[in-house]
Amino acid sequence: MAQLPKPVQFLIQWFPSGLFGGLAVHSAAAGNIRDALISTLIAAGGSVWASSTKVFMERINAGLNERLICTADKLLIATDTLLGKLRWQLSGFRGKYYNSLIESHYALKTEGFSNMLPVLDLEEVFVPLQVAQPPREVPGGVVTRQPVPPLGNGETPQLWDFLRESRQTRSFRRIAILAPPGFGKTTLLQHITLTYAQKKQSKHKAPKRFPVLIRMRDVRKSLVQSQPPSLPELIRERVQQLRLYKTLEPPEGYFEKLLQEGQCLVMLDGLDEVADVAERQRVSDWVNKQMRQYPQANFVLSSRPHGFEGERLDKVGIVLEVQPFNLEQIRQFVQSWYRQMKIRQRGGRDTPAVRADAEEKAKHLIQALLLNPPMRRLAGNPLLVTMIATVDALGNASPKRRVELLGNALPKRRVELYREICDVLLGRRLDAKQLTLPLTAGQNQNILQVLALALMQKGKTTFELQAVEPLIQEQLEKNNAQTLTPAQWLKGIQDNVGLLVEKTIGIYEFAHLSFQEYLSAVQVKNLKQEQLLVDHFEDPFWAETIRLYAAQSNSNASTLIQYAIHHRTVQTLSLAYDCLEEAPEVTREVRQDLEDILEAGLCSDNPQVAAMAATVKLSRRLNRLLEDDARLAIDLSYLSQAEYQFLIHQGNDSENKFRLEMTSAEAQQRATPLEYDMVLQALTRLNQQKLPSEQQEDGCFYYYRLPTGEELNRYPVNDNQDLGCWTEKDFDRGPQSKGIRIVQEKILKNYETLANYLAAGAWKEADEETRAVMLKVAKREGDHRLDTKSIETFSSEDLRVIDRLWVYHSSGRFGFSVQKRIYEKVGKDFQQFYKCVEWNSVRYIVSAPAGHFPLWMVIKTEENKLHMFGVQELRRQDPRIEVSGIISPVASWLSLSLLSRTDL
Repeated sequence: MAQLPKPVQFLIQWFPSGLFGGLAVHSAAAGNIRDALISTLIAAGGSVWASSTKVFMERINAGLNERLICTADKLLIATDTLLGKLRWQLSGFRGKYYNSLIESHYALKTEGFSNMLPVLDLEEVFVPLQVAQPPREVPGGVVTRQPVPPLGNGETPQLWDFLRESRQTRSFRRIAILAPPGFGKTTLLQHITLTYAQKKQSKHKAPKRFPVLIRMRDVRKSLVQSQPPSLPELIRERVQQLRLYKTLEPPEGYFEKLLQEGQCLVMLDGLDEVADVAERQRVSDWVNKQMRQYPQANFVLSSRPHGFEGERLDKVGIVLEVQPFNLEQIRQFVQSWYRQMKIRQRGGRDTPAVRADAEEKAKHLIQALLLNPPMRRLAGNPLLVTMIATVDALGNASPKRRVELLGNALPKRRVELYREICDVLLGRRLDAKQLTLPLTAGQNQNILQVLALALMQKGKTTFELQAVEPLIQEQLEKNNAQTLTPAQWLKGIQDNVGLLVEKTIGIYEFAHLSFQEYLSAVQVKNLKQEQLLVDHFEDPFWAETIRLYAAQSNSNASTLIQYAIHHRTVQTLSLAYDCLEEAPEVTREVRQDLEDILEAGLCSDNPQVAAMAATVKLSRRLNRLLEDDARLAIDLSYLSQAEYQFLIHQGNDSENKFRLEMTSAEAQQRATPLEYDMVLQALTRLNQQKLPSEQQEDGCFYYYRLPTGEELNRYPVNDNQDLGCWTEKDFDRGPQSKGIRIVQEKILKNYETLANYLAAGAWKEADEETRAVMLKVAKREGDHRLDTKSIETFSSEDLRVIDRLWVYHSSGRFGFSVQKRIYEKVGKDFQQFYKCVEWNSVRYIVSAPAGHFPLWMVIKTEENKLHMFGVQELRRQDPRIEVSGIISPVASWLSLSLLSRTDL
């Protein structure tokens, strides 16, 4: 810290008192008493000044230091600016080359969406892509030669992890990255190039390398010549074409030396973009030759799966596939994308207000994606989520601006977003990538629409070429493309557009079911075949297609809604209400009829009408939950009085007597039950309802529970945030006025039998099934028992699933967590616990004491080892065993095992 010199500080401190003290002595000696007195008083004041000068000097020093820091900052800024300007003229070849790379790759580029929004910094919006080994053989018969060792902290690895480990693992020096269209292969390599050019690779702990990024479509012609250039010659040629400097001439032998010494990272992007098969094979041979010639260098190749010539690229050490965005990656991208977009729109102003505006816009888009499962699945594709964000951002622009950017009105509904995506994939993106197909974008979409509708009518999502060949051939002939075979057309769409993919060898499907549904809806509208939708109105497979048909412009959904009104089921009325919300046009009479059923019907004097309306309302809620990656979905609003009262009335033989003693407005209000037991009773009834769900997945089933505190914090409600919400941990909180939010959790089919027994109140069968599934999870079916180690290491996730199923199907009466609370309440005295749960007299009835189930007992064997059995298993082994006589020796063990598990 800067300070005044010590002599200067001393002078300032003592000069006043010293000066006037001397004058006082001088005046007294001269007999001038008056002057002597005045000088003495001033000298005394100077002494006070001297004693307080320390604080004064500290402030002087601080102020001086602040000014010096300010001056230094200005000097540094001026120096940086000057250095930035001089760097372009004074740097050597490598510096100029890095500057050229930064200038070429700093911006996020979305082919087909150029010039629609401000240019965004790639570094600010890039979300690291996760990669994994293919679960199957990749095209060409290549099997990954090198198993992937554990990398990082156990999370899904990134390409940086393999680059870092390439110093020790030679096979990681030759990596092939495969991914379908739009998964961000090119953007990934551009970001790696930019990171190296900015010399920031150290934050990924990656080795220092000289980055070279080459687009294969740009060098195809030179590589298929009879005498193609060597890799050093090709790199030199590409470097000289960088436009930032008039001349960018590397020293002689520069790249040859880097490659031989292993100091180069060569990224060859888009092997699949060499469209001609023969040419692609020659290019692949050339690439393989370069990897063989320069074994020390790092190579990263990118390709769509179909364009990877595995048999020819035998020098590739490992093949990786880019993984779809997960929920957290979608959140991160949308938030970063909107932040940068807003900053650019405000002329580079990065202020709290700008960031708050961006955060609000991102929040709304993320929520919209999560509340719509088909859109959420589309957003797993980086290109598609970028397109969705772009369209959403343009939706906030003025109509005039939208016309300037797009030439037409921005899509306001899902159906129009799908249309925009198809337009980009079938047309504008191909133009940007300089790829051509034999048919126009419109012709290709027409054939895809015919194919999509044919699949819908067969109730299928996959097809073999042979099965649809006549259909495609007929459409090709209608488009005067007789020379184009169905196989060639299919390959062109698969390879270059990406709307069709090869699921397994010879089996094809649309890249997302949403595309099949959307194209089917467009085709039905074009053919005016609305009756086809009426015929399939009760088929859940057609539900989204029907919604998308209703949402199209100039569509009148009245006929569809009338069908539902005359064929009333929970499923048809739920779908009809969706159509009412989506459709641009519905007759006033039909609208009124449906609203009378579903809104006024809640308070109908007819119990069946009231129950139907409440069930439809509840069913629609369950189909609109916010999806999360963690196998669960959560409601963003509170359960209404109508839904809550309907659930409470179930199971009391009162289904035909359900009636709400309240107004329609009161029925729509949030339910705020006071007792935790009543909340669990409502959820128990919900789990017993088996309401139809469109999101049911193979191998899984759903059950419903209360949220945890963490889930509430992560997903706040849309409105009335001051109202509290019941959670799983509120069992001992006493009466409270709180709302109910529902969490839907996906459970493996392994537990469906247990859930069915519990839902039916078959406690004995459920108890035995609990033992069976726990033995299966612990892999001890043959032993018929769980020992100390298997209990202590039992899977937390499985233990929580079993416990929650018991808790929610018993209205909080049974379950391991219930037993644990009782155990802790009695001071962890197992004898007292045993008495409280009354295990001396087993009763398979719902009125059994709290904690009575599941019935697990623990004994010591002859080897003095502790084991845990089900009661029925014990009695099968020895019918003479008395349950009450096997508990006491093991209280200390239980306190350290099941009832002491912290994950209950």
